[in-house]
Amino acid sequence: MLKIDASIQSYESMPVEYKDGAVLKLRPYPASRANFEFNIADNMLRLSGVEQCKLFKHCLTGWDGIVGADDKPLECSDKIKQAIFDFRFKNDSFNDMVLFVLNWNQEGLAKEAAVKENQLKNSSSSPDGSAIVPGESAPAAPVK
Repeated sequence: MLKIDASIQSYESMPVEYKDGAVLKLRPYPASRANFEFNIADNMLRLSGVEQCKLFKHCLTGWDGIVGADDKPLECSDKIKQAIFDFRFKNDSFNDMVLFVLNWNQEGLAKEAAVKENQLKNSSSSPDGSAIVPGESAPAAPVK
């Protein structure tokens, strides 16, 4: 019997400590929105700039402790997120934030993939109880 606990997954934002006392509100990027590949062997996402921007803007839903040039709290709007993404190579603090958000999401995908891989290994056994190695066939059941 296969048991699936979908209650442990959430699309909701969660506070994640960033730096200098700032907190980013991040949420996972659903696989159903993805137009990229995740390579488990390399633990690597391959994304175009357009996909990176979509992922960044979706995952980053808010922040606390970030101020603008006028020292007033900066609104986390699509316009601001787009500017942070677009000018990330000219401004190190912008690039740091983009990389932080993208890496946070990738680490979540990598952990999820590793958990699923372990579950598959642990639940996949042959008729004689030995583990089935992906790409190999299971040994035949003992004859009684």
